[in-house]
Amino acid sequence: MNYHRMVEIGFNVTLTKDIDASIYNGTNIQAGVYNPRVFFELDHKDIANKLRSEGANVISFHFPELDIFEPEKLLRGLEIIRKHYKTGLVTIHPNAGSYLEARVLLEKNTDRIQELDVILAYENFERKRNKRWMSCADTISTMPSPVTGLTYDTSHVPLNRDILADIQNAAPRLRIVHLSNATKGEGCTQNHKPYEEGSLDLEPALKHLYHHDFKGQIILDYNTDEATKLRDFEKLRNRFRAP
Repeated sequence: MNYHRMVEIGFNVTLTKDIDASIYNGTNIQAGVYNPRVFFELDHKDIANKLRSEGANVISFHFPELDIFEPEKLLRGLEIIRKHYKTGLVTIHPNAGSYLEARVLLEKNTDRIQELDVILAYENFERKRNKRWMSCADTISTMPSPVTGLTYDTSHVPLNRDILADIQNAAPRLRIVHLSNATKGEGCTQNHKPYEEGSLDLEPALKHLYHHDFKGQIILDYNTDEATKLRDFEKLRNRFRAP
């Protein structure tokens, strides 16, 4: 690996049955499917083979709309991800539900998740009105479970949030940083703009990840065209190359 230390740089790619894998040659991607019904209808063997044949490396998976409240369906999805995409790092969204029930279900299914060698990297959502069973980065990063970690999304925090402090505090459980920016006046939630094109000051966090040998993944999580993702992937990969 030609990155600085152990950090991996990638970007988000939504999987479809007719995906043009050729544009991802030589890249790292976080593959993802938002709709569970669509996920289970896709031919994952075919899609994974297309990506591999074009030299695209799936380093993690974004599987947001299934949570531990549907354990059998979640486990079936994790088995598919593990079998075809060969990754055990899965970004997942905390869905609406009870914190206590989620804790109990995680504990009950810990052995099965560990058998798959999977980490559920829960993503932060810090909007006060949501009904997710957990949402803040500090709650996720202190979850006492051996099968959970944190995906820290920089677009899911208020403009006045100390992102650097969040990342420092979450370091032991931080697995993935979803990197994107937001523009003041647009709510700063789920804007997912290119990381250099918004109101969030992300530079201190990036410097910290570089100089403190972050051993996880930085995923460009953009709502843009693929060309923009590829541009910033190369830019960030070059920045994090080993000296």
